[in-house]
Amino acid sequence: MGEVHAAYTDPKFEILVMVVENDQVTVRWRMRATHTGEPWRVR
Repeated sequence: MGEVHAAYTDPKFEILVMVVENDQVTVRWRMRATHTGEPWRVR
């Protein structure tokens, strides 16, 4: 458990998590834009 906790507190790992979460939000926006007929919005 200690090693896992260390991974979560690693700044590089936190940045990776933020990037992954941001990618998921972008995918949701793209799907929503596709369903509503709006052009894709990529931040």
